[in-house]
Amino acid sequence: MKSNFATKCFALLAVLMLSGCGVQDTMPAAPAATEETAATPAAEAMPQGRLHFVWQGGSRPSVDGKTVYGVDSGYYYDARFLTGLDLDTGVLELVCAKSGCSQRDARCDAWLGPSPADGYTIAQCGAFADGGKLYRVYVTAPEHGGGAARSTLTVSALDGSGQKTLCEGFAPDGSCLDIAWLADDGYLYAVYESNPPRSDGLSSERTVVLSIAKADGSVRILFDWAAGGEMPTTTPRIFAAAVCSGRLVLSRDHPPEAHTGSMADDAAATRITFHILDLDTGTLSQPLPVEDASDFFSLQGEEAWQIDDAGNLTVTDLLTGETLQEYPGLWPETWEPQTIFAVTDQAFAIDGRECTPAPDGSLSCQIHRLVFDRATGSLLRELPATWMKDGAMPQLPTLYAAGGGRAILQVGSRTGTAIDMGQDGTVYTHPAETPVYAVIGLEEYLSGSQDWTTCTPADLYAVRSAP
Repeated sequence: MKSNFATKCFALLAVLMLSGCGVQDTMPAAPAATEETAATPAAEAMPQGRLHFVWQGGSRPSVDGKTVYGVDSGYYYDARFLTGLDLDTGVLELVCAKSGCSQRDARCDAWLGPSPADGYTIAQCGAFADGGKLYRVYVTAPEHGGGAARSTLTVSALDGSGQKTLCEGFAPDGSCLDIAWLADDGYLYAVYESNPPRSDGLSSERTVVLSIAKADGSVRILFDWAAGGEMPTTTPRIFAAAVCSGRLVLSRDHPPEAHTGSMADDAAATRITFHILDLDTGTLSQPLPVEDASDFFSLQGEEAWQIDDAGNLTVTDLLTGETLQEYPGLWPETWEPQTIFAVTDQAFAIDGRECTPAPDGSLSCQIHRLVFDRATGSLLRELPATWMKDGAMPQLPTLYAAGGGRAILQVGSRTGTAIDMGQDGTVYTHPAETPVYAVIGLEEYLSGSQDWTTCTPADLYAVRSAP
């Protein structure tokens, strides 16, 4: 069954590097900048250097070399503090080198965003490293009672020191869904997704691509696209998909014109095409020769990986449509591919689901993780489930982040205490399962090793609240 198209688009947001490209046919230019952004000093002409994803918004981490930058979220309504995890040692620490720091407020170098005391709730927050600098971003959520819309981007040294505001008010509206960040030598690029309300009370899907100059924080709108519809599943949407030399590849879905009555059927009938956004002119190319119309589709660097109903895997150049590799009959037709777990120079691993009828008529399903030789497509091994969810369900390690040949995996869970807030504003605690993470070489894990190093747990909320 074809997976939900929105889920697949978000899955495309990975650390991607594409080679140079060029498509001449273009669609009409993007709408002109708004009055608000027109008042912002215009950036210089876009450089044509190599772009790369540096942070993908929300809770997804940013990897710089062998450090994973993540956001401490003791609970949603609290102020946020930035953490760094070493992929060699598994040691997690606040990104703050200040001696004697209380690590409880904005005076801490790891501080990221506002708290309820400031009258704001956070829609997006996170950080990414690029060019020896650490960038931090947060966007508030006024639609959830968080006061006025606010968006701030700061820059500091990698240890968190010397933080200063680079840009404020860059978000085009206060209904942030997600932000994908890119960078080159001179600019940061934000692919901003939102759903601002329309005059008729319905929501529209909006994608805006912004450039922010590293030198002075000046903002420029490169692309602004919006579409509306009564049913979210029949509304065309645009996402960041990949990047190539000096240009960004956006994906656009083509849902059925009328709602079929089932979100699953809508997703199955949806096509996804890919287009190059020219950063100089703000125009989209005609569709690239490869489109997502299969049961399973994933972008891996400059390659499109697709698996059909018969279990045949085809690897295609996204830009030219040329078939690069074919791997026939990877598994039985009765299996359903779930995700590409990892791709390395030597191997690739795909998770597939096998479902069999149970005596009571229900389906009993199991996830398999198969590792194949990259050169030949031959099956090397099946990786085992290593922990049990709820003490009963076998679970495979989950890949959280990877960089420098190292990976952080979820390898278990432990019972802990969560902090939450009720509708009346009362803060309370309750038992909750929290992930157990570990670090290991990615090739080492794909070779069958379980010799990982468990990460140091960090109860950062307790650290901030200590006397």
